[in-house]
Amino acid sequence: MATASVALAQSPSDVRLMSVGNELYATGQYDEATNYYDQLIRQGAHSGPLYYNLGNAHYNQGEMGRAILNYLRAQRIMPRDNDLQSNLALARSLTRDSGASGGETPVAIWNDITERRLTLDELALVTLAIWFAFAMALVVVVMMTRRGVKRAAKIVAILIAVPMVAAFFALGSRLYADALNPDVVVVAEEAEVTTGPSPQYALQLTL
Repeated sequence: MATASVALAQSPSDVRLMSVGNELYATGQYDEATNYYDQLIRQGAHSGPLYYNLGNAHYNQGEMGRAILNYLRAQRIMPRDNDLQSNLALARSLTRDSGASGGETPVAIWNDITERRLTLDELALVTLAIWFAFAMALVVVVMMTRRGVKRAAKIVAILIAVPMVAAFFALGSRLYADALNPDVVVVAEEAEVTTGPSPQYALQLTL
């Protein structure tokens, strides 16, 4: 897996850390490369290529959970990157629960579809553009006196209403998911689920 290049619009030390991390990765020193990438993130650097490279470093160390977590973080910034999508799919296929998708809700599936195509900012702009077009159509309906124009504007407004509702739903569900359900990946080989928060509670199941 090749690393991605990134232009960090921050301090020269950030550029140096990224360069050293990439050099370590290229020579197979994945653990050391991970340390440099993590240091960049702790210093406030956030970019799709940075998370992608960190995911690759974890992948090459066999740490699929951490690889997936960082691929998902990269996906939020560069969702249409083909290499990222391929690596994410590959890492998921190597996890124990790779086939366990039956419990996903329709909202989660819809969010996954939009996350693979649009960043949150892009989705917000698309939603705003659709709403603006709908508002303009309504203005024409209210202001124009010519019957033919009003009828055409009504048809346009009706046609725009459906994608507008879908766009608002997609944006709202993404914002809700980001606020209440941040990316979480189980990295332990085995996890026990109990009926309460302390050890004395009964074991319900083992994941």
